[in-house]
Amino acid sequence: WSKSLLMKRLILILALVCCTSWSASLLYDKNQQQILFQQGIDEVRSIASLTKLMTAMIVLDSGQNLWQVMQLDTKVGTYMPGGSYTRLELLYAMLIFSDNAAAETLAQNHPGGRFQFLQEMNQRALKLSLTDTKFADPSGLSVFNVSTMKNLAIMVAASGDYEIIRTATTLKEVHLQRIRLANTGGAFLHQFNNIVLNKTGFTRHAGFCVGMLVSYQGKDLVMIVLGEPTKQHRTIAVNKMIKSI
Repeated sequence: WSKSLLMKRLILILALVCCTSWSASLLYDKNQQQILFQQGIDEVRSIASLTKLMTAMIVLDSGQNLWQVMQLDTKVGTYMPGGSYTRLELLYAMLIFSDNAAAETLAQNHPGGRFQFLQEMNQRALKLSLTDTKFADPSGLSVFNVSTMKNLAIMVAASGDYEIIRTATTLKEVHLQRIRLANTGGAFLHQFNNIVLNKTGFTRHAGFCVGMLVSYQGKDLVMIVLGEPTKQHRTIAVNKMIKSI
């Protein structure tokens, strides 16, 4: 093996080890505002596409026409064909399929543009008392989109107050202009029948994440999983919390 190949493998192994050691989970009672279960350190870390829940709240709070048509910005990666989509279609693509271009397009077409959109994301975080939460982009691709488990539990709980977010994130798939977009958290939707909200995320820095709101025996429970090395580990972490209820 060449030195460069060995170095790449070493970096990959170190990344996986770090990701595993950083994994953490939290079970939070939304109604009682009480932590029921916690495993791992509640530290500031990248949050990947869990960011999109805040993006959706800012879009919906703006009161802009959901049927307004806009051109998809493809500067970031996307599986969606280039073309025009309504604001509602972009919301669904972002929340169900976690499409990054949809998130960027929504931010750029916000009153005041992308810069104003990011300001409002961070202002909303402050209003929710998310003191360890910062947003640098609307999609979650940036490593500087950071939060903690406790902050995210509050954010997920807040996003659960929006009917469109609840509906979109619990659809197993959506068909937009003859394309099929499957839910990135579809495995959870097939496994559990009491999910009210479901948003997954993944980047190399954040690991595999999920923010979930479930209804259980009259309680609204928020589940947060961060930094798992694989999808399977993420599912195991969710199952462990469910068994702890």
